[in-house]
Amino acid sequence: MRKKKNSNQMIEEVIRINEFKPLYTKQIKYEREIAELKSKFMRHQISPKEYYEEYESLGLKLRKVQHLIRTNFPNQSS
Repeated sequence: MRKKKNSNQMIEEVIRINEFKPLYTKQIKYEREIAELKSKFMRHQISPKEYYEEYESLGLKLRKVQHLIRTNFPNQSS
């Protein structure tokens, strides 16, 4: 049988989820932006120089967000 959670545990869990959600949303945003950037590059809409500069910038932001997720929420899968 599962143990019932008391109200404090439930509140803590909701707070953790509310802290995790914005970071996860940012991660998804950066991943989408990188995918769009790759798509533009493949269709020759931007130069290789522009692509690599933007890719480097977005990649750095994405890695920072992923690091925050891993360090602050080790039990969450991202």
